[in-house]
Amino acid sequence: RVEWETETPGLRRGTDTFYYEDGKISRINYHDGRDEYFYWDNGRLATSEVIDQGVRKSYDVYAYDEAGNIGGKQQFDLQGSGEYTLSHVFVNLFFTDGNLYRQLTYIPVDTPEEYELISTRTYENYLDKPNMFPVVEVVPTVQAQHNLPGSYRVEENGADLQYVFSYE
Repeated sequence: RVEWETETPGLRRGTDTFYYEDGKISRINYHDGRDEYFYWDNGRLATSEVIDQGVRKSYDVYAYDEAGNIGGKQQFDLQGSGEYTLSHVFVNLFFTDGNLYRQLTYIPVDTPEEYELISTRTYENYLDKPNMFPVVEVVPTVQAQHNLPGSYRVEENGADLQYVFSYE
């Protein structure tokens, strides 16, 4: 269970409950009637879906890079017509040591083959120290930052922000 709290803009609290099968995430309950289910195939996450009040609101399809990292995800959302359309494409790039290097987020534009890059998040300067509480999970409970990142850069919505971390 993870109990969370946010104060942006107003105070909100909740509890997310995680369920596992054979050591792998199988479901997250966010609140009554809203769950995310994860489906594995041969030790790899293949798909997931969000069910809200008995309705499948979205589903994701995962892809892997040559090193076995989750290299990407396609997200499909339920439309008013009852059909699911591709809403986002996420690409994850990793250093050879398995630490996340860059996350790219795209949205489809005019044709199914065209995408617009809307966000780039870059993690660099990893320290030779284990990361017990990673900031980024490509999938809940699947660690993408085995070491502590030294810097983080966000490029989205016309902003280009750089953060440098120090640890005690």
